[in-house]
Amino acid sequence: MKTTPWFSALQKPVRPGVYQRKLTLTHAILYYYWDGQTWWASGRTPDEADMMQGVARSYWQTRFKWRGVINE
Repeated sequence: MKTTPWFSALQKPVRPGVYQRKLTLTHAILYYYWDGQTWWASGRTPDEADMMQGVARSYWQTRFKWRGVINE
């Protein structure tokens, strides 16, 4: 799996999909689903993140930087 460089939490992805986000305090990297407007709850795998659509919290929206995941 390839990834893009990290982007600021304030910059939003252009396309909906699953992205990695780095948690600020623990530096853990989890997967989140971006629907074009909202970050949805995390998962430990891309599939878990995809299933979490519909669970959003405002805290996640602007606090964690993100990067794209390129599946080959």
